[in-house]
Amino acid sequence: MKNVTSLSLIAALCCFGLQASPEKQVFPMHLTTKGHAYILADLGQVKNHPMVLDTGAQTGLLPESILPLLKLDDEALSPEQAVGATGSVTMRSATLASTVVGHFEHKQLNYLLRDMANLTLPDGKIPGILGHDFLHNYCVDLNFKEAIVSLNKGACDATAVAGLQATPFKIENDFIWLTALVQGVSTDVLLDTGAHHSFINTPLFQQLSGVTKGKAEETKGMTEHTQQRYVLKGLSYQLNGHKVDEAQSYLADMHVFNHLGYGDKPFMLLGIAAFKNGRMVMDYSSNKMYFQQ
Repeated sequence: MKNVTSLSLIAALCCFGLQASPEKQVFPMHLTTKGHAYILADLGQVKNHPMVLDTGAQTGLLPESILPLLKLDDEALSPEQAVGATGSVTMRSATLASTVVGHFEHKQLNYLLRDMANLTLPDGKIPGILGHDFLHNYCVDLNFKEAIVSLNKGACDATAVAGLQATPFKIENDFIWLTALVQGVSTDVLLDTGAHHSFINTPLFQQLSGVTKGKAEETKGMTEHTQQRYVLKGLSYQLNGHKVDEAQSYLADMHVFNHLGYGDKPFMLLGIAAFKNGRMVMDYSSNKMYFQQ
């Protein structure tokens, strides 16, 4: 049984892009009711299924409810131990012969199986997830301002990122890691485009001033476990010297933070909310994130 970590806090346009070329394709960006960005994909025999773009997932995820439509052989299914934001659980996983997004096809991708019912769309479909094993093949451009997603095979087009702020990252355990300076505190940051808001842990919060802690809420992760979180106001930080302001973020000591080794060290999970009026670009070829608030 393998161990897979997915940090997801996932708490009539067809799948073909607006533009097509051998190396680049542009798709309409859709949003769940909770604000997560998704595009449409063909999953074997299942066409035009919504898939959230999630840098916080090592592999993808499919709703278990579509399993009968996939018509997989029993040998394509296996159990896996999954670590989510709020807990761990044993899930089934499936290997799909073909995952197609526009004219980009990937063969033999592995997916965990779980119904994230809290993300059910108005048409009744439950989204899945495209994780690192899919995303790392592309320059992934989330253009929230224009409501489009661009996938560029390989490196980013230099003209597409001109004028954006840039910060380097490293890939470790199939996650994107950055460093932020939060009121002078050097903080490890994990980029999770599957999380709408950003989260910090208590060891970081205790070193900050001017960040106000509000009411308690609950976070429900992929594993359906819940954990307490607190609304934060006034969080700001620098990425490679570029200031980022979070209108609202959260304080939480989630299960997965301990799993990653940050039970007693400053840590931030960087979501997409601060960039919803601009862009986030992940260039896996040059290990750089570009952004615009």
